[in-house]
Amino acid sequence: MLRAPEMASTADLDAARTVMEVNLFGAWRMTNALLPLLRRSEHPRVVHISSGAGSHDDEQFGLHKRHGAAAAYGISKAALSALTSTQAAEFVDTPIIVNAVCPGLTATYPGAEAMGARPVVDGAASVLWAATCPTMDRAAGSFGTPANWLVNDQRRITGG
Repeated sequence: MLRAPEMASTADLDAARTVMEVNLFGAWRMTNALLPLLRRSEHPRVVHISSGAGSHDDEQFGLHKRHGAAAAYGISKAALSALTSTQAAEFVDTPIIVNAVCPGLTATYPGAEAMGARPVVDGAASVLWAATCPTMDRAAGSFGTPANWLVNDQRRITGG
């Protein structure tokens, strides 16, 4: 049976609250819990797992492109982007760098492969890249894909 897409006007707000607990408050709690370790690290990084679904600019899955569908997920990822920017601003005078990565459509749920999702290991590689990239600097608070950052890093390295 095909279900109608979840829209903001008809969303189950208890289910939406659960999505916010995982996607926003889970990341927030985890970052706060790890701050003592981050402050002692030589290269402290926070990499939130976000999504183009929470972006105004994503041409494929952005907030405007889905015509309101998948409301709770998109709103939760937009809130995570706001958290990312806020944390980056808070830690700007410290070594802690905070960014968010969109790993692309990744097969994290049954049936995702049929939609063209890439394997989880590929999505995880983009997050690992953001956590370990030696040229990641004060672009902190950024949201994007590693491919976009690679272009920016290359320009910075080559002066282009």
